[in-house]
Amino acid sequence: MNVVVLTVIKASVILAAAWLLIAVTGRARASVRHLVLAVALGAVLALPVAARLLPERSVPVLRAPVAIAEGMQHFVVTTEPGEAKLTGRSVTYAPAPRWRVLPLVLLLEGVWLLGAVVATLPLAAGVRELRRIRREGATFDVEGVDPRVAVLTHDGVSGPMTFGVLQPAIVFPSEAREWDPADVQRAMQHELEHVRRRDCLVDAVARVTCALYWFHPLAWLSWHRMRLEAERACDDAVLRESGAVEYAEQLVSLAARVTATPAPLLAMAGARDLTRRVQAVLDRSQHRGRAGGAVVGSACVAALCALGLVAPLSAGWRVEKAYFGQADTPLAVAFDVASIKENTSGDPGGSGDKLVMRIDPGGHLTVRNATLRNLVLLAYRTEVTRNQIGPLDGWMESRRFDIDARAEDGVVTRIDRESALLMDRMLRHLLEERFKLRVRLDSRTGDVYVLSAAPGGPRLTPAKTADLCLGADPPKLPSGLLACHVFPRMGRRGFEAVAVDTSDLASVLREVLNAPVTDAAKLPTLFDASVHWNRDTLSTAPRETLSSEPQPTEDDPDPATALREQLGLKLERQRGPVTTLIVEFAQPPTVN
Repeated sequence: MNVVVLTVIKASVILAAAWLLIAVTGRARASVRHLVLAVALGAVLALPVAARLLPERSVPVLRAPVAIAEGMQHFVVTTEPGEAKLTGRSVTYAPAPRWRVLPLVLLLEGVWLLGAVVATLPLAAGVRELRRIRREGATFDVEGVDPRVAVLTHDGVSGPMTFGVLQPAIVFPSEAREWDPADVQRAMQHELEHVRRRDCLVDAVARVTCALYWFHPLAWLSWHRMRLEAERACDDAVLRESGAVEYAEQLVSLAARVTATPAPLLAMAGARDLTRRVQAVLDRSQHRGRAGGAVVGSACVAALCALGLVAPLSAGWRVEKAYFGQADTPLAVAFDVASIKENTSGDPGGSGDKLVMRIDPGGHLTVRNATLRNLVLLAYRTEVTRNQIGPLDGWMESRRFDIDARAEDGVVTRIDRESALLMDRMLRHLLEERFKLRVRLDSRTGDVYVLSAAPGGPRLTPAKTADLCLGADPPKLPSGLLACHVFPRMGRRGFEAVAVDTSDLASVLREVLNAPVTDAAKLPTLFDASVHWNRDTLSTAPRETLSSEPQPTEDDPDPATALREQLGLKLERQRGPVTTLIVEFAQPPTVN
């Protein structure tokens, strides 16, 4: 799930919990209600940072079976350390191809960032306006005020207000010099309570949260309600030394004097929501008082715990059984005959530690010396690369197996996209049946690569066998591999390709880069290619090599440069959705 959507969901959960708590404790002190909303908005502000710092935890989400879409290379004929030979046609599963999803993700993040910048502009204007008021204000002498707090009057202020974090200032309207001394004292007591409570700092942090979540109505509602509760908490401080009726009359008279001019942003203006404040002042059943250190500490701990629980969560797709081809679904397909034996020789067929995984026309699967990791990667290679498989138990990477499996006659009659999908489902079903394999697919944000046309356009050599590849009897190479959609060589120093398209190339690059690669070029033209590069320049490249494989030199370019200079294709890294396969359960297979 996209990080923007996921963050909004988490923020909604935290804010909704805060509002629920306020509703349940409706008669609590205003200072406590203010505290609940303040810590909730602070937690929401810290969400993006906490999500990156804390270890991710996945929440499985069910999704329905999905349709076939063109995409990545399917048939792996032979796989050795450091080299891969592939043939067959492309197949993958929806959801939508990443070349469509990725721009949408970037668009969402771009719109979010642009909105946050626009929503921050009023804050800058508010700071400038408050500086002007402080600069132009006249000193107002009031007894009993801490000299560190500036007390001023200003013609542009319609009611008492407080602003400033490090250098607090209280500003009265100019006519306050003619007020009754008792009214001035009550107003001053209210504003000094704002200073003591650090309300200006809390309000500024909350306002930044609203700028970050500019599209979220619950964030704005929480900010407005928090400001009201701050005013009511300061009213409660006044009532500790003054009568409720006298103070309520002063608020009413203040409402009559207040002009329609709004107070500058980031100022604690006491004239807001005067009607509700007067009602609260006269409500004798209302609990009053300060929150207290114990309550503040408990609220902060609760917010940290909520942040620790919610921030690391990610939505992992738990795929419906039919997606894997289970036997009890309409999509169910299984091998007609399958044999699984443990390989303990380490030298099958005298070929050293060679790993063989081959799918032949007719639906014949041959596997030699493969671990469960190898088998899972083979079954899900249209979904994940080696780096996208989660941690496995020791035996899943050490014990090796041989598999001979055949599909029923007439089920797999040719090598094409539909047959590739069929073989995928049969292998997954075999792993589920014999290894009791259960997996889930998680989606999170990470590095993805996009293959597209470089400036100046692609420079591709048309395939010699392009026309024949479209026929019912495609040609074969001397090695016996089909001469269509095949990479006879893929290694540290480059690759050779025969009658491939950019979709095939993107699929092979996934193995080279150990990361998702999307085909944004989408060129259907089949081409031949012989590309030289130095794969070792990639930090994600496999380290294992073959002694017989040509060694790269310092003059060989890195893969991205090689593709740009030799094929006119651009390979660039971006941020986007990355699938991770998690093995939830597996056990050693039942053998024949």
